[in-house]
Amino acid sequence: PGAAPGPGPTAPAPSYEARADPQAEALYLEALGLAQQNEPQKALDALAKARRIDPTSGPIWIETGRAYRRIGEPDEAIAAYRTALQYDPQNAALARELAELEADPTGPSSALANVGREQLEAMVQADPSNPELVRALADVCEKQSDFPAALKWYSRLQDLLVKDIEAQRKIALTYSRLK
Repeated sequence: PGAAPGPGPTAPAPSYEARADPQAEALYLEALGLAQQNEPQKALDALAKARRIDPTSGPIWIETGRAYRRIGEPDEAIAAYRTALQYDPQNAALARELAELEADPTGPSSALANVGREQLEAMVQADPSNPELVRALADVCEKQSDFPAALKWYSRLQDLLVKDIEAQRKIALTYSRLK
């Protein structure tokens, strides 16, 4: 999705290496599809099976970290990203994402700070189950005083993260600005 830097939720899925086991690759691709369908727990299940087959695959560990971020498990995401770095130590973007996550496990990625609305919309279209992208798009819409769009995206965020109190607050605040 898009051209945003970093291996976190804003970056495209890493390519699975050609040397990969076909069964592990199939499970990895299944997990990507499940993530796109907003099924992060099922994606984690497929990724666990893939890791049993190919435990040294950086892309599998990166996607595992992303899935944990999507379900609100930053400690597990950090552990997965650390493991991914063991197998891909030259991945500077992943190292930055990991450092950012460790510094603020609940905060949005700074990689999104300078991304424009059109690019965010394209990224959300490509990865609609990514709460970080949806939150960034909602924030941009709100800053642009496009409150109907902001409300739409904050509501979508709430659907993704039912327990997210901040999203509920933003919905109420944005809705009050509509009136």
